[in-house]
Amino acid sequence: MRLLKFRKLDYIICYLLFSGLFIVQLMEVSFFTIIKILVICIVPSLIFGTLTNFIFKGKKKKNN
Repeated sequence: MRLLKFRKLDYIICYLLFSGLFIVQLMEVSFFTIIKILVICIVPSLIFGTLTNFIFKGKKKKNN
């Protein structure tokens, strides 16, 4: 069984997107709130990063 090669850029982009959206919505921003948001944003960024990897991997197979 071959391991899938995932693009790290997808995870980084999704992580920055989710954390940025949550931080911008806050009126008062404390240091601990930002740390909590950055930790919590790992989960959706992993999910959406994995989904985009599967989508682009599927498109590459169809093109070859």
